[in-house]
Amino acid sequence: MDANLSVPKSCYAVINNKDDVREQSSSGGAFSALADWIIARGGVVYGCAFDQNTVARHVRVSDSSGLGRLRGSKYVQSDISDAFAQVKNDLDAGHWVLFTGTPCQVASIKAFIGCGCQRLLTADIVCHGVPSSDNLTKSLKTELDDAVVESLKFRDKRYGWGTKGSVAFRKGQNRRVQPFTPLNSSYYARFLEGAMYRPSCYRCPYARPQRPGDFTLGDFWGIDGSASQQLDARKGISLVLVNSARAARLFAEAFANCRCIKRPIEEAMNGNDQLRHPVLPPAAWKYGYVSELESFSSMQADLERRNILHYKKWQLKQLIKKVLRK
Repeated sequence: MDANLSVPKSCYAVINNKDDVREQSSSGGAFSALADWIIARGGVVYGCAFDQNTVARHVRVSDSSGLGRLRGSKYVQSDISDAFAQVKNDLDAGHWVLFTGTPCQVASIKAFIGCGCQRLLTADIVCHGVPSSDNLTKSLKTELDDAVVESLKFRDKRYGWGTKGSVAFRKGQNRRVQPFTPLNSSYYARFLEGAMYRPSCYRCPYARPQRPGDFTLGDFWGIDGSASQQLDARKGISLVLVNSARAARLFAEAFANCRCIKRPIEEAMNGNDQLRHPVLPPAAWKYGYVSELESFSSMQADLERRNILHYKKWQLKQLIKKVLRK
């Protein structure tokens, strides 16, 4: 096994005790609890946020009031830019740093900084794979008919804990907020189908039980029914894998403002295939890395013809998997 990867030592279902934070989070608000704890120690947090052009970028946050930008799933590759250099500067200045990102980004920051820095805490996410930023930009331009996007949420708790989001946009003097779902977005539909990730994502060396981060964060899909009821799954439940010895020492303190229930690691893996293997590309991978020969408008038109049936098939597969695991 790669010496830079760790076998999870324990697994927890976690919900943040602050209802407003949980409401703003994609799952149970575990990231916010960990980030708040780091900031309370005088540290800083690095994570993914959308900029004013809906481009995902890794940004630095040093105050809890700024954590809202980092909450929520962004199903697109983030621009790291100079974040690694900023992390090094913060560590050299004596700050604690929490770096969150995809497993490959976490592995990269550890390689850049070196694994011996005790003030660098990392949390990788359960990652399906990432489309390119350009892919998202062009898709939104087509799907919203050149409107200006003001905010995009892939997961909006107003619709419950699931895959239904929302998008706010403006065209001329008219502003509108509408659902953003696999039924009305070709980008979102193909993301959930695993049909538009970067080619390297289908060979990801980190889609496995061994993890690069001190913690692994995600949705606790497939959690047992009794535990789900205890934590009220309708509001979302976070999965937290405790991977490193340091994470095990810090867990109780870092998540003191959460309700945590210990669960079998196998339960987490059964509900999250990406903890076992990379996503497999569809047999006919023609929609994946969109070529210049295929316009985004044709993708959206095709969605209108096929998406309801295709998404229902995807939902049925997920249901069958869940039944077979019981």
